[in-house]
Amino acid sequence: MAKNVKLADIANQLGVSVVTVSKALSGQKGVSDKLREKIIALADDLGYQHPSKGKNESGSRKQNVGILIHEKHFSKYNSFYLQMYQMLVTQLVGQGDYGILEVISREMEQDCILPNILKEGNLDAIVLLGEFSKSYCEFLKSENKIAVYCLDFSDEKKEVNSVISDSFYGAYYLTNYLFEQGHKDIAF
Repeated sequence: MAKNVKLADIANQLGVSVVTVSKALSGQKGVSDKLREKIIALADDLGYQHPSKGKNESGSRKQNVGILIHEKHFSKYNSFYLQMYQMLVTQLVGQGDYGILEVISREMEQDCILPNILKEGNLDAIVLLGEFSKSYCEFLKSENKIAVYCLDFSDEKKEVNSVISDSFYGAYYLTNYLFEQGHKDIAF
């Protein structure tokens, strides 16, 4: 069986970085036309196959979805976002697509540092799981030309696709249930 050709194989043969190879193969700016042609030619010669170029069950190209979650939402006591992540990835896998998780630290958010999964340029969409600062959201949108979706938060001032859990009515139904059970001293 033939060996799978990796970006690093191409980069090593041409004496360039893996990021440069990735940018050239995905059509991103930052690579000269001459170098891009060399990279594409070598990739073809070596038989390089982009991992996401396969087809999913519906016959369309597989999608790579980057899922970003802030470290403040990722603790051993906060299983809500882990459950949301699990359900999201289950749906993606069921469609034959990929979900790639990266935890964003406070420092990355504060200093507007691009997540590693966005540096390669192989994502088709980003899902922000849980709330991020407005400045970080703006930074992510300005640095990428791919779709950004928000899960469990939104910014009314920006046109962003968002899905928000119904916490208000969930608390309302929970409180009414406790009243129906005869509880009178309820605190949250």
